[in-house]
Amino acid sequence: MKQKLDMQGSNELMFGAELLDGRVLQGLQDRFCACNNLYCVCLSQMQGVVTKAYGSKEELNYLHEKVGMARHIVLLNRLITSEMEDVVEEPLEEDYLKMNGVAIRVGGKIAAIWIVIGVLSDIAAPEQEIPENIQKTTTKQYYNSLDFLTYISKQYFATKLDELLAQEAFAKNRESQEQIKTELQRTEVMTSIVKMLESENGFSKIADEILTDVCNYLKISNAALLRINRDGETADMISECCLEEEDALIAKCQGISTSEFPFTNGKPYMISADSILPPAFAQFFEKWKIQAAISLPVEINGEAAMYLCFFELRKRRIWDVSDIKFLNEVKQIVQSILIKRITKNSLASSYASLEAILENVGCGICVRDMLSEKILYTNQQFHRLFADGRFEKQQDEIFQHFIDRYPNLQCIARHVRYAHSGSENSLKAFMWYEGHTFESKLFTFNILDRVGGGDAFASGLIYAMIHGYKAMDMINFAVASSAIKHTIHGDANITDDVNSIKNLMNMNYDIKR
Repeated sequence: MKQKLDMQGSNELMFGAELLDGRVLQGLQDRFCACNNLYCVCLSQMQGVVTKAYGSKEELNYLHEKVGMARHIVLLNRLITSEMEDVVEEPLEEDYLKMNGVAIRVGGKIAAIWIVIGVLSDIAAPEQEIPENIQKTTTKQYYNSLDFLTYISKQYFATKLDELLAQEAFAKNRESQEQIKTELQRTEVMTSIVKMLESENGFSKIADEILTDVCNYLKISNAALLRINRDGETADMISECCLEEEDALIAKCQGISTSEFPFTNGKPYMISADSILPPAFAQFFEKWKIQAAISLPVEINGEAAMYLCFFELRKRRIWDVSDIKFLNEVKQIVQSILIKRITKNSLASSYASLEAILENVGCGICVRDMLSEKILYTNQQFHRLFADGRFEKQQDEIFQHFIDRYPNLQCIARHVRYAHSGSENSLKAFMWYEGHTFESKLFTFNILDRVGGGDAFASGLIYAMIHGYKAMDMINFAVASSAIKHTIHGDANITDDVNSIKNLMNMNYDIKR
């Protein structure tokens, strides 16, 4: 029967086999036939026979003899090709026998077909032709039963369809939630890896942390960073992560010949468990008990200097496209970190060499930016000459020379700058007033704009003198005014908030971002 039904391919059902629950339909059929004294079987265009025909072997043999398989085929074809009729009767030679096909449609498509045969007791038939064990019904009961079968089948399939649609919606919702969860996990892992770009840890430690994050996220048993040695013929494993301790390979992969490691040809490889392996790869996989692997070259100046490798030892793994994309992104970050470290180390080495030279020339050196006038560098000799207190000790003598030459002077003041870096300076000042030398506090600050700092010092001192400040307050106010100017953009100390300057003057704190 199934072979005959499959020939109707032009009118194939759009429903999956999940709609046709054979166990449930078998129970429905058997109870229907027993209650209504009928014979029935359920068929489908996709599955052929869905239920076992109701009746004993003797009963089924009798019906087959009277009806035959050919009439079943004719009846099925009539229902399948009809777009309007759901119940079709097939004429039989015997009046006391009835045969109907009942098509159950779901969504406009035939989901199942019932073949129903009844032996009518109210129509005369030769007694000898009907065995005693044959179930009998009446004409009225037969057609009423067909109506009931149609109704209950439609209810069943409608309920089944709602159930399947609900399951599908639930599955899609669950899949969507899983996708969101996966994306969040991926984002978290990638964020953690990206932060490594600014890490001050050693490169090996950074690599260990990255490999650990990747293995835990993708559930990969092993990951390693392989470095090609300078001889170009051997390689060392400088970092490794293993989800299982016994799978560790780092102790075994030191000074390994690149000829034994088929990945070291500058090309990326993505090998799943079902991949066909060339001999060299097959030997490597067998030696290290590898099921699947991904190897990505880490390039420096266009050449592969390292290889980021991921090995699956525990299970047969088929790499997903999203996994490969993620690992390529990780490789790019590792490559960026490596290049940054090499550049930084190279610059640091150059600076260290230059600094060593400048520290041993025997004279004070101060390097200043010609445009911004920022002090970029001072050597120790410079600090010994100008920043170790000699100025402070010489102020009385220096100021006295000025007074001797210009006896009408009432006040002399100067400020001293200490450049800790291009952006961080300190200021203090010295003042001769009324026969005494006064030394201010030391103010440290970050520079926004140093243009006008001297003018702010002078104006602050004049302001303090006009308003009758004490000598120490005069010089501290002047330095505080200059320090605040360094935090204001432009060439003028535009603040008129005297209290702010006084607060800085009186408080023991620095102006630093």
